[in-house]
Amino acid sequence: MPIGKTDSTPAFESLGDIEKTHVLQILNKYDWNISATAKALKVDRVTLYNKIKKYNLKQTN
Repeated sequence: MPIGKTDSTPAFESLGDIEKTHVLQILNKYDWNISATAKALKVDRVTLYNKIKKYNLKQTN
């Protein structure tokens, strides 16, 4: 068995799952302020809007 390999199911199935979770965490951290979140993620606002749409993210407050 490779180092660090476990028999348990991984928390994420794909890089997309990781990205979705990370973007959502940062959006929540900045209270869904798109400009601040985009700056924190070091992406353009348009890119952030595209990721929100791609992952169907919704504010839950």
